[in-house]
Amino acid sequence: MFTCAVLWLCACCCTVSRADPGISGSEVRLAVLMPLSSDFAEVGMGYLRGAEVAAEHVNQHGGIQGRKLRLEAVDTLTVPAETLSEAKDALLSGPGHEPPFAMLGTLGKASASAVAPLLQSASVPLIGPATGLQSDIAAGRDWMFPVRQSDDQVMQRMVNQLETMGLKRLAVIHPRSPDSQRQMGFLRDGLKNGNLTLVADVDVGDTNMEINPQIAVLRAARPDVILTLGSYLMTQALITQMRAAGYKGLFLAHSDVGISQLLKSMKEAARGLGVVSGLPSPHAQGLVAAQEFRRAVENSSAIRQTGEAFVLDESAFEGYLSVMVFCEALRTLGGQPTRRGLRDALVSKPLTVAGLVFDFTRPGARGLQNAGDISVVTYGGKISQ
Repeated sequence: MFTCAVLWLCACCCTVSRADPGISGSEVRLAVLMPLSSDFAEVGMGYLRGAEVAAEHVNQHGGIQGRKLRLEAVDTLTVPAETLSEAKDALLSGPGHEPPFAMLGTLGKASASAVAPLLQSASVPLIGPATGLQSDIAAGRDWMFPVRQSDDQVMQRMVNQLETMGLKRLAVIHPRSPDSQRQMGFLRDGLKNGNLTLVADVDVGDTNMEINPQIAVLRAARPDVILTLGSYLMTQALITQMRAAGYKGLFLAHSDVGISQLLKSMKEAARGLGVVSGLPSPHAQGLVAAQEFRRAVENSSAIRQTGEAFVLDESAFEGYLSVMVFCEALRTLGGQPTRRGLRDALVSKPLTVAGLVFDFTRPGARGLQNAGDISVVTYGGKISQ
């Protein structure tokens, strides 16, 4: 009888103290879900590289409560069903594979929406979804924690800046997609009470370089500024063809179009392009978080060993900040951290990372509370703050 009682007690203790998957006394695992081999690989790889820089920096300084960060890169392509399938596979236990404690990433609203119910059913937090359409994600949204501002805030800030500059006529070219239509809805809301007028709303069925009919509409509208929400290829074609036609106005691009690849291909021809983002610029000289990010890149032994050029862009900064927000929340947990405990830490109070405030306590304004930036491309295709 005594032996049975002892065995029962030991079994109960083991059950109570058993940790969630992906975390031990010495390590915590994070899965990074991003497209790494598709048309959007530039964005996905940038995000992953930024997350790796953050993890290396944290590990060089002893980890979080003695736990080192270990990242697992998961290639999700850009198909929502593929993202969901890869996320499910990452959460499965098997020989030689341990599920992550939490997840980072996903690109676009459709992919984030696809994995949201899985996050809720599996009780797994996901930090840093790369989309500004967070308010459109329904099920499982309370397990998802964006580190950028939402697109409604981005569009309103952009409108305010253009009005401050005295501009009157705005034109937009964008892909024919639900996400861009939602962004256009935010833009129209921001234009309702100001002096800036939308003089052309041009869509493109395929975000490629075949935009001659759209160019004709834009030229006829005589805008002061043109905003592009399409791919970097479409943006390059837009700027090249409009300049050749004599357009002297301004161009703006959302940072999600693939700015790094655009600048690589256009260089000096992109001079004067404005970049609208839901994040502060990683080039900002007076921003502590940006300064720490740049130092972490400079001190990265992994980057030095590979010899690859590291692109300081918003995608890399978003990956970096996602890891740092995770670490800040994990630091608040004592004893044996759990996934649900991590979620509760994220939603209980605002978190501050190097002067940036991230608030997930308010349903209508979750994420970064500091304003993002409108950066400008200067000489040689460099981004200046």
